[in-house]
Amino acid sequence: MRTRTLLPLAAVAVLANVAFGQVTNTSAVGVVTDASGAAVANASVVLLDVDRNQTYTATANEQGEFRINLLPSGRYQLTITAAGFKTQVQKDITLFAGVASTLDTKLQMGAASEQVDVIAGAATVNTASAEIGTTIERRQITELPLVDRNPYTLLDITPGVQSNANSIVLGFPEQRTKINGGVDAGTGSVNYYLDGATNMTALRNTGNIVPNPDATQEFRVQTSGYGADQGRFSSGVINVVTRSGTNAFHGSIFEFFRNDALKARDWGSSALPKAPLNRNQFGAAVGGPVRKDKTFFFGSYAGLRQTSSTFLTGAGVPTAAERNGDFSADPIAQRPIDPVTGTFFTCNGVSGVICANRQDAVARRVIDQYIPQANVGTNQWKGYFPTQYTTDEFLAKIDQTLSDRNKVMVEYFNTSGNTSQQSGSPNLPWSTINYQWRQQNAIISVTSVATPNIVNQVWLAYTRNLAGRLNTPATSLGDLGSTYTIQGPKALPAIAVTGFFSLAEGIAGPKAGTNFYSVRDLITFTHAKHSLRMGGEFALDKDIQIATQPNYGTFTFNATITAGSTVAPGTAGPAVKYAGNALASFIIGTPASVVQASPTYGYTNSFNTAFFVQDDYRATRQLTLNMGVRWDIQTPPTDPQNKNTTYVPGARSVVYPNAPVGQLFPGDPGVTRGIVAVKYGHVSPRFGFAFDPSGHGTTSIRGSFGMYFGSVSGNEWNIPQNYQPFALSYSYPNAGVITGATLANPYRINTTGNIANPFPFTFGFVTGAAASGIGQNFKWPYTYQTNVSIQQQVTKSLGIQVAYVGSLGKHLPFGPDVNAPRPNATASTTAANVLSRRPNPIYGPVNLIDSTQSAYYDSLQIEVRQRLGSSLSVNGYYTWSKTIDTVDLGSTTSFSGAQNNYNLTAERGRASDDFRHMASVAIVWKPTVYRGDRGLLRAVLNQWQISTITKLHSGTPYTILNGLDANLDGSSTNDRAQLVGDFHLANRSVSQWFNTTAFQQNAATTGAAVDGNSSRNMMTGPFYKDVDLSLMRQFPLFRESSLQIRADGTNALNLTSYNTPGVTVGAAAFGRITGAATTRILQLGAKLIF
Repeated sequence: MRTRTLLPLAAVAVLANVAFGQVTNTSAVGVVTDASGAAVANASVVLLDVDRNQTYTATANEQGEFRINLLPSGRYQLTITAAGFKTQVQKDITLFAGVASTLDTKLQMGAASEQVDVIAGAATVNTASAEIGTTIERRQITELPLVDRNPYTLLDITPGVQSNANSIVLGFPEQRTKINGGVDAGTGSVNYYLDGATNMTALRNTGNIVPNPDATQEFRVQTSGYGADQGRFSSGVINVVTRSGTNAFHGSIFEFFRNDALKARDWGSSALPKAPLNRNQFGAAVGGPVRKDKTFFFGSYAGLRQTSSTFLTGAGVPTAAERNGDFSADPIAQRPIDPVTGTFFTCNGVSGVICANRQDAVARRVIDQYIPQANVGTNQWKGYFPTQYTTDEFLAKIDQTLSDRNKVMVEYFNTSGNTSQQSGSPNLPWSTINYQWRQQNAIISVTSVATPNIVNQVWLAYTRNLAGRLNTPATSLGDLGSTYTIQGPKALPAIAVTGFFSLAEGIAGPKAGTNFYSVRDLITFTHAKHSLRMGGEFALDKDIQIATQPNYGTFTFNATITAGSTVAPGTAGPAVKYAGNALASFIIGTPASVVQASPTYGYTNSFNTAFFVQDDYRATRQLTLNMGVRWDIQTPPTDPQNKNTTYVPGARSVVYPNAPVGQLFPGDPGVTRGIVAVKYGHVSPRFGFAFDPSGHGTTSIRGSFGMYFGSVSGNEWNIPQNYQPFALSYSYPNAGVITGATLANPYRINTTGNIANPFPFTFGFVTGAAASGIGQNFKWPYTYQTNVSIQQQVTKSLGIQVAYVGSLGKHLPFGPDVNAPRPNATASTTAANVLSRRPNPIYGPVNLIDSTQSAYYDSLQIEVRQRLGSSLSVNGYYTWSKTIDTVDLGSTTSFSGAQNNYNLTAERGRASDDFRHMASVAIVWKPTVYRGDRGLLRAVLNQWQISTITKLHSGTPYTILNGLDANLDGSSTNDRAQLVGDFHLANRSVSQWFNTTAFQQNAATTGAAVDGNSSRNMMTGPFYKDVDLSLMRQFPLFRESSLQIRADGTNALNLTSYNTPGVTVGAAAFGRITGAATTRILQLGAKLIF
């Protein structure tokens, strides 16, 4: 056969990746024409999987069109033959998971014995789907800088990804991603897959761990306009595909190392010794044939051993005098007033001194044993908290070809670890918590070919994750002399002294997790101009949450207790108002509030069912329509013991007749086991189009609109289990007057003696206790997605996309206090008065989870992709966007975050991650430095590779807080400050980021309830900037093996990205920046590749 080779394929045969919605597999589509553009019918199409030596065939129809579905991702070669035409072979084709590749072909007249070889070009234009998304290729995963070796980090180079965080919950790493205005957890925003199977912590709807980069082939991020075969989550899909074995053995052995010598000092820590750090990541991956062309295996192991420290900053600590109760040297405005006498504390005739007999014994022990001396100035502290982290990860995968028509994949992934770290996010050392966690994924996938036009794939999957605290020796408040009672393992409570320091409580364990069982079936059917995907999925989610954290309690101390009006020393009057001193309130042991709850034990079960059909209809060669519809059914989570409630004012329970008026339970008239009836009307249509105006595949105009239902997580439905009658959450508000509760005896009220200690608590109802429930009118959240885009191929390897992407979220979950105290003009802040001002004074706060909120997102997204062979690739994007929501809907824990529960309209504002400007550029460059004949110079100067990721975005929005309960609702947490001037500064600095005099603290004055007039998230923090860098060199060894030596760095230029400044009026850190993002971290690595 005569062979002729052409240069990289020009626009007439450009390889364009087309979104197809297959989470692990891909498709090849195309049109076979002659030189004049006329269709070549009945052409034979053969696609060869180069690495596994497996072929897939199709025959072009009368329009010359062909499609091969459900192909594994990888390297391919396409051969097309037709009578009267030369045989054409396209080589170096790479097919990626989740997208279909367009392989349009023009045949040349001639004998079939003559062969034309074509080298496929890079994908730049999508002419067949309206979906917007990004594929992160294996080269990017292995060659871009990933200091923590977490593939999810590369989500940062995807347009539309607003936030990308790996948070630690119970010591377990959870992936939290926000895409195009969707919430990051709790309401079903992003769907995470591992090889086509759900890979999520369904308890909180966050992503699970994925294998290390050496075991990851690629992953696909779908951000807008995806088809009806994807659903249940309303803003995006992330699918990670692991590597598979081939006919050749391949693998790697790796070691990555860093220590404190490779890390720059934390910002602001120059006066401290350098933080200790020692981290080793090591492992191996190998794949190959068990039986050539039939059976393939792949396996990997990765371990991590790390000892490090968390840098703590921003704490205000007592001066040497204040540690002993002496505030006489403080400015008179900050001196404490004795709540008993109403005048300044005086001891032995000295004003501003608290005598020893008025100091709380437990508070004194906390100061003496846990509160460090100032090491910055006279009243500031910075330091480190030691942490340890150990993980082990195993992956085993088998791909088996049973016959030409049937294939099966079996996979098992296991990762586990131990963590020792601080609890919560305090600014002083307090509690050390030890965790243990484990995740397991078992996946079976079967692909069956009924005919070349009908292919079926089914997934059976089981995902389990469980994490919790280890019962290691700990201290409780009782050990320090308090009558405070706890249940479960010992741990210290949370203590917050407004404007000074915060100490975090013990772990929310001892354990929580999810067992998730799922089955999914996808049938692809190609007929004429139609390519149909239809099928269904079913899943059972079983959640467990056993928590002791609420029982450890939260003590809040603010200046209210020691505030008041009195005559200044040495004057005859008149009386002047003084704001008080939160530290003095702590020293006398009188909290503004004490909140304690009994341990909770929650188990919920939920079923998810869906059916879908999607048709990609090629109306003409230049126009493709994407049409689909999906039907989702999620049963509300139920507890085996019916531990759930709702709240209906005036209603009386039949199930529990002794329950206070208002609470209803499963079994009461009209109340189902899940509180909310199953919704069967969740039908979501999808429509999109892709138009190629020139017909040459160089320009594409695309658009889509669709409805996407989200889901609820076990976290929301578990919340009522934390309250009476199943558990007790009790608050002892204390603001403004003496009730007598102290650190030493939190259960004392006034001088009348002790109240009955309600703990340990088993079951029952307590007057004044908090309650929570699911609103009976709860509706499932959903999002309208829309996009309009233009893609243009500028050169064979350069493509540009300009897109408008928007979303509108409806019925988003929110849990305000529907029993909030009314701010009556005659109100005071005694515990009794706060309770009496509640609509139903039998209860304390009643947080009713309902779906009354909305959010919207608008954006301009510009993306550029350049790939010049193996020497250079550039991916970059810029996004201008605006996100508006209510009470930080991006957080699953801010259900009660409103300043005034009777004026939720005032909460609408910028989202907490409304980054107006975002940009990222990822570059992989392998320069040829020396082109001469000297071999030594070539060996030394060439074969180096440089890769970078540059990330930039606008500052984080934040809110200015009042610090006092000015609206007299019993809580100072969410009161906003009064805006009285211009907060902008011409020359701002870390010591004063904004004009602090523009904000005024509203006083907690009896009879004058005031809401702050400043808006939520009206301020913008410092700009974020980061450059990650990798430098590597490949040394050939023998055959196809090589040794890679590399150095990776995050924030390699050591750019300073400041945290937001202090936000509480009157606090020592108000308006000051006391911290910054991670400084430069370098990592050295070596990898043997074979």
